[in-house]
Amino acid sequence: MWEAARDLALENPRVPPDVLMRVMGVGGRPAERRRAFPELDETLEAMLATMVNVLAIEVFAAGTFEWGDRLLSDPEVSAEPERAGAMVRCICSDETPHVEYLRTALSEIRARTLVTGDGGTLAGRRVVDALLHRTLRVLTTSRPQEQRADTRASVADAMKRAGAPPRLLEEFDALGSSWNAPLTTGFEPPSGAEAHAT
Repeated sequence: MWEAARDLALENPRVPPDVLMRVMGVGGRPAERRRAFPELDETLEAMLATMVNVLAIEVFAAGTFEWGDRLLSDPEVSAEPERAGAMVRCICSDETPHVEYLRTALSEIRARTLVTGDGGTLAGRRVVDALLHRTLRVLTTSRPQEQRADTRASVADAMKRAGAPPRLLEEFDALGSSWNAPLTTGFEPPSGAEAHAT
């Protein structure tokens, strides 16, 4: 759907395959999934981690939807401002029930007690909060750094092929954000005795 909105707004631009793959984030280093709760069934933990990841990404995407709607609805930028903006709003509407389902399901799991493989138990709150903390930490720290490094490498490669002057890369570096990740996520796992009590 995003590609359809892009094609409407930019009149079916030709996007080189390497640029498309970079934009989609394909070709980066695959993340090795470390188990946070090896005592849980592996399939259950993987499902919960996926649900948490998708929810966090959807929440972070809200700003992208607003930006996309504003940009592609602008007649100075978009060849089809009404249709392209409407397409972004349709995408956003389509995502809303997914967000609400994930929020509801994770809230239910958080209120339950999970049974471990050896017959023990874990508080659902402890599991869901720990997975949320891990995901939010990645999204606010290492992910932006990796994306910036990948983008910089793409810019440097394109400049080299085009024979562009080095000052363009210096200008790119000067655009660095001064934003710092929050010190806490709000889902920090409890420490010490509290961790064993939950």
